Amino acid sequence: AGEITFGPVTLHPALRFDHYNLSPDKDPLLPSFAAAKQSGSRVSPKLGAVVKIGEGVRLFANYAQGFKAPEPSQVNQFFENLNSGYTSIPNPNLRPETSEAFEAGIRFLGRNVRLDLTGFHVDYDNFISQEVVSGAFTVANPAVFQFININRAQVKGAEARFEVWTDKGFTGRL
Repeated sequence: AGEITFGPVTLHPALRFDHYNLSPDKDPLLPSFAAAKQSGSRVSPKLGAVVKIGEGVRLFANYAQGFKAPEPSQVNQFFENLNSGYTSIPNPNLRPETSEAFEAGIRFLGRNVRLDLTGFHVDYDNFISQEVVSGAFTVANPAVFQFININRAQVKGAEARFEVWTDKGFTGRL
């Protein structure tokens, strides 16, 4: 991570390195359960930019690639509650989740007021989600939960934040 400034423009480039190694030990209480091993790594770039366009006014934009390794409990989780009609099974084939995110907005900071408006868009590949993969929530046919990869997922939206305060300590947030 660093900072590069050209007049009113400041760039914030960064690289993130992620590595994971899931290597479970055998559990003598579960001799028939073979826990899965996984490992992997990835370098993810990020770039932020801020432009000062006036006193207290900033435009900003961010681009980032993301990486999320499966959690050990998502890969090797097993649980049964057949009396309540459900079970949870492991997924040794669960893959890491990756993403590409864009964010842009404007920030205004005055003497007694702050306003942030932000829009964002994130595309996910192999999004990790716990889903019901079979069953009917009965004792005879229990629902089966499993963490799976959803091929593609997307999140987009906008956020707004408004704060105001007085010198006597009164504040308001929206």
